Amino acid sequence: MKFYNRTLFLFCAIFFLIPNAQAQNFPSVNVPFLGNSSEFLDVNKLDSKIVLVNFWASWCGICKQEMNDILTIANHYDEGDVSVVTIATDDQVQDSVKAYEAFGEKHSLANPDTADKNVYWLWDEDKNLSLKSLNILRVPETYFLVKEGQGYRVFDKVVGRYKWNSSKPYKKINTVLNGFKNKKRGE
Repeated sequence: MKFYNRTLFLFCAIFFLIPNAQAQNFPSVNVPFLGNSSEFLDVNKLDSKIVLVNFWASWCGICKQEMNDILTIANHYDEGDVSVVTIATDDQVQDSVKAYEAFGEKHSLANPDTADKNVYWLWDEDKNLSLKSLNILRVPETYFLVKEGQGYRVFDKVVGRYKWNSSKPYKKINTVLNGFKNKKRGE
């Protein structure tokens, strides 16, 4: 138990008290909703403690395989704790919409009629976020963001295949959420 408490204390000190030289703020860019380019979302305007931002493409087999497990993470947590933002990087929106509809057949969080969690589907039409701001050259690429002030800070990034259905992403998220709880108790 002492090891767990010491580990949790060190994590909180590193991520909440000591400025992290490698940490970067997530860029503030308006990205259109998938299938509705007249409405936009800036990830930094969300209210969740943690946001997973997943960049994907319809032609990416790994992206399609992982999507169900990423959406399951959103379903596992309360709305105010974790949001998932999926951002399609396809050149043609119809390719992204078709893939989104296929996800909807497999998972209720991809279906806007039954979705009750913080899952957002966006299309980076002009690549302002994926290519110009973050220099994403391949997918899938996922950012773990933590709320900090009025925006979000990147606390981890995964490029390529990742075991989303393992305990690893849940441990990362739970550690940060526990840091929020401990920080709140200390105020």
